[in-house]
Amino acid sequence: MDKPISRKRALALYRDALERGDFDTVASVLWLAERDPKLVHMIAKFHERFDASSPVTADAKPRRGIIEVVRIKRDSSPNGWPPKPDQSEEKPDMFTTFVPARSPYYNDARKLRWNLIIGVAAILVVVALGLLLLFMRPPGAAMPEYAAQPESCMAEGQNPQQESVRLAGEAQALIATRALTQRLTNVELATLLAACALQTTYTPEADEALQQALSLTDALQQFEGHTGYVNGLAFSSDGQYLYSGSADRSIRVWDIQSRAEIAQYRAPTYVMSLALSPDGRYLVTGEYGSSIRIRDVQTGEVLRTFTGSGSIIFQLTFSLDGKYLLSETIGGELKLWDFSTGQELQTYRAVGGGAMSPDGRYIVTVDDGQIHLYNIGESEPVGAFEFTLPPALYAAFSPDGRYLLLSGGAFRTNSDNNGPTTILLLDRETGAEVRRFEGHNGVVYAGFSPDGKYVLSASNDGTAMVWDAESGQQLRIFTSQLPSLNQGVAQITALSPDGRQLVIGYETGMVVMWDTDYHDTIARACEYITRDFTAEERAQYGLGEGAACP
Repeated sequence: MDKPISRKRALALYRDALERGDFDTVASVLWLAERDPKLVHMIAKFHERFDASSPVTADAKPRRGIIEVVRIKRDSSPNGWPPKPDQSEEKPDMFTTFVPARSPYYNDARKLRWNLIIGVAAILVVVALGLLLLFMRPPGAAMPEYAAQPESCMAEGQNPQQESVRLAGEAQALIATRALTQRLTNVELATLLAACALQTTYTPEADEALQQALSLTDALQQFEGHTGYVNGLAFSSDGQYLYSGSADRSIRVWDIQSRAEIAQYRAPTYVMSLALSPDGRYLVTGEYGSSIRIRDVQTGEVLRTFTGSGSIIFQLTFSLDGKYLLSETIGGELKLWDFSTGQELQTYRAVGGGAMSPDGRYIVTVDDGQIHLYNIGESEPVGAFEFTLPPALYAAFSPDGRYLLLSGGAFRTNSDNNGPTTILLLDRETGAEVRRFEGHNGVVYAGFSPDGKYVLSASNDGTAMVWDAESGQQLRIFTSQLPSLNQGVAQITALSPDGRQLVIGYETGMVVMWDTDYHDTIARACEYITRDFTAEERAQYGLGEGAACP
C-alpha cells in the first residue's frame, strides 16, 4: 500500500482483508481513512449494510474522531471470521479491530443533500410566484406597461374600452353632484365605479375619475402647509424625504411615509426654485431678489449666499459631481458658479433659458429658433443649430447628455385654447428633431426622470403628464380638476429615485403625490373601500359579478 490507490480500490482491499482475516491490511486501509473523510464514509456505509446481515455481532464503543474501537466476537458458524493470529489465549474467540464510525463527512453530505433539496424547492417557489405576478400585473420597474386588465367587474359581451369610459362617466357624475351641491353622496360608490372602470381597461377618463374619487377620501396623498405657489420640489437620494419651496417664503421638509412636516425653514423672500446637492448635504434655493442661498440640509442654517443673479431665479441645476451650479432667471440670464467657492465663472444670455449637461461639460442656451452649445466655462459657442417651435422657456438635458428637451409655449389658459403645446426632443450633437410630445394646452415645464426613460411635464392647463421618452406615448395624466385642489395650476413635478411616486406642486400651495403605476393607485383606493357593489348597484350600472377591487 505504498503507492496511492483510489478510494474504490481501498474499499475493495478492506472488504477482502476482512474476509481473509488480514488485519494488517485492514489497519493500513483504516490508517488511510483517518486522512480521507470520504473513504471513512464509504467504509461506514459498508458496515451499515454488513450489520444487517452479518452473523458477527459488534459491541461498538465510539470515541472522539473518525475511528471507533469495536470488539467483534467470532461466530461458531462455518462462515465466521477466524481469530487474529496473535490473539490472546485468554479470550480465543474475541479480537479487537478498528472500524470507522459515522464521520463528519457523512453528516455534511446528508446536510448538503437536504440543502440542495430545500434550495431547489425555494427556487421553484420563487419562479412560480414570479410567473404569478407576471400575469397579475404588467412588468416594469419605474413605470408600468399599460395593458388591459382582467374583466373582473364588467358584464359579459361588453367592449372594454367603451365600458371603462361609461363607468368613469357614472363615477364622475356622482362626484360632480357632491362637488356642486355639497350633498352627502356615496363617495365610496363613486370610488368603486372608478376602480372598476380602470381595472376593466386603462383609459384617461377612468384614471381621472379615480383621481377625483380619491381626492374626496384620505387616500389622496397630500402635503398640506404651503399657502403660496410651490416653485421647487426635490426628493432625498434615499426617497424618504421631500423638500418643497414656496412663494409663501418657506422651505418645508416632509416625511414621505407619514406625510408629516418634520422641519420648516423660513426664507427672507419668495422661494422661486430649489435643488439638493448630489451628495445630499446642501439645500440650495433661488430666492426673489437675486440671491442663491446654500443651507445645511439637516439644520436649515444658511452657510453662504451667491448674489448677482436676476430677480427671479426659476431653475437651479447641479452637475453630477456637484462641482458646478447653473442658475437661470426669467430675464434670460444664466450664470455658472463654482459651488465650493461661490465664484461666478461665466454669464450667458438667452431669451429662452438654457441647461447644463449632467457631466458638467456643456452649456446650451435657447433663443428664438436657435440653440447655442458651449463648452463649460467658455464664452464662445462651439456649435449652433436651429429648431422650429413656439417660444421655448425651458431646456433640460437627458441624464446621459445625449438629448435636449425643450418646453414652454405661448401662454394659454383653459378658456383661451389655441391648440396643443409642443414639447420637443432634440439630438444634442446635431440638433435634429427626435420626437414631439403633444397634449398640453398651456405653458408647460418638462424634464426627465432620473433614469431618462420618462418625460415629466406640468402645465398651467391644470395637468401633469408622464410620457415614454422612447416612444413618445402618453402614459398617464394627472389632473388638478379635483375638489381639494380648487383647479390649481400645476407648477412643477418631481419623480422619486425609484420612480414609484410622482409629486406635483400647485399654485394653491398644495403638494400631491401619486403612484406612477395606476395599479398601485387602484390598490390604494381599495384600502379605503369597505364593501363591494350590492346586487341593486350591479343591476343599476350594468355590471358583472366580479369584484371592483382586484
